[in-house]
Amino acid sequence: MNPSLSLAAIALLLSLSLPMQAQDTPPPMPASIALEQIEYRNAQYGFCFTLPASWQGYTIVSDGWDGTPRDGGPAVTGPKLLIRNPAWMAGNPREDIPILIFTTAQWRRVVKERMSVSAAPFNPFQLGHNRRYVFAVPARFDFDQLPGVEEVSKLVMSKSLRAPCR
Repeated sequence: MNPSLSLAAIALLLSLSLPMQAQDTPPPMPASIALEQIEYRNAQYGFCFTLPASWQGYTIVSDGWDGTPRDGGPAVTGPKLLIRNPAWMAGNPREDIPILIFTTAQWRRVVKERMSVSAAPFNPFQLGHNRRYVFAVPARFDFDQLPGVEEVSKLVMSKSLRAPCR
């Protein structure tokens, strides 16, 4: 057998057995996992957030964020939504999923460090955006270490927010 042909055949077989490179879009979710999830849809701001089924009965708490201009000018405010775990109780709070909502103009000021929205030495973490809004979590949202913080951190980092909704 031709040695160069054998090497080519081996290389082909190896390339077929290696895992595929990461893709921009994740593969479809298995139906068994998809059935174990629920979705929060926000029509006002145009985003969705996928939650585990254990969050069935979650509540939405409307709040706000305050921004301090570093380039002069008046204080800036914006909406903040908290997705609250249904197991949350006043005497036994659990970690919320906080979503700061910025206009694209406000977000540009944050990124260019012309506006601060917390005492943290770094900006909020962007979860996603659409044409009108940018969605982010505060830089130190998990600083309080409430029960459920690990789960919330995983949800935030797993790209659970989609904007616009699909």
